[in-house]
Amino acid sequence: MRLSSDANSTARQNATFCLGILGQFGGPAAIDVMQTLLTALQPRLADEEASVCDNGVASLARLVLAFGATLPLASILPAIVTRLPLRADSGENRTCCRALMRIAQDDAARAHLAPHVPQMLAAFSEMLMSEGERLATEELKGELRAFLIWIVGVAPELRASLPAALQQAL
Repeated sequence: MRLSSDANSTARQNATFCLGILGQFGGPAAIDVMQTLLTALQPRLADEEASVCDNGVASLARLVLAFGATLPLASILPAIVTRLPLRADSGENRTCCRALMRIAQDDAARAHLAPHVPQMLAAFSEMLMSEGERLATEELKGELRAFLIWIVGVAPELRASLPAALQQAL
């Protein structure tokens, strides 16, 4: 039996999504196979199909949500930040943003995110200022606003890296 290219694409997308779910909810068993999960996700990040790539990025974010600083964040965080905002499966922006916000608020992990903060803030700003819910739901936009208020309160110099309209709104 041969799958059509659409079915094959859907299967890859779903399998990639499931790797993240297995990791996120796998508990200690997931830690035992973490390198296998990360190795399986790596080619999905370069997949030509944007929806498969978006699911790969969100799967990494799910692992970050579950395991935080126990992961090799120096290689995982850039893989997430550089691909935001996700467009083919924009619903996954929520998972990615929540993972990055959690790392920013984690004293043990924050240093790994520091070099990527300008790019992260640019992506968050784009999602927050997007029309309607194309890139972010109203719920996510509320979370992004609260995070930006928090981060410029902690590091006021970051306010200057936000678009002028957003600076005034905060």
